[in-house]
Amino acid sequence: ADFAVLAQAVEKSLGWKPGEALEAYRRNIIGGAKSLVEADAVAIALQDLIRGRNPPSYNGKLGYLYILLCNFVDENTKRLPEWPKSVNGFSAKLTRIAGAMRASGIDIQKSHTTDGSQIAIKLIDDLAAAA
Repeated sequence: ADFAVLAQAVEKSLGWKPGEALEAYRRNIIGGAKSLVEADAVAIALQDLIRGRNPPSYNGKLGYLYILLCNFVDENTKRLPEWPKSVNGFSAKLTRIAGAMRASGIDIQKSHTTDGSQIAIKLIDDLAAAA
């Protein structure tokens, strides 16, 4: 909220239209998130896997998704230091990249049941909803 007040003051002093500073800030945040996704091996593989499915989504056990993704990528990718070596590492990685993935058009929702960790991944139809 404080940033919004500051942005409005900057807009006025620079002669910008109302809302321009916050819009520029939003675009920069989304651009940064997309850059993160484009540079992360797990994010790249997950995007490719999900977009290649029909329908482009996944709803099931987290451990099974980890196995699917490990089988989807080549051995060199799995040897990268950033590649998770366990389901727990994969879960933590998904938590870290979820916001950036959402800005890139993929929604990740994790939940826990008596049957274990569940995950739902889907493409976001309207990227404006991601911002």
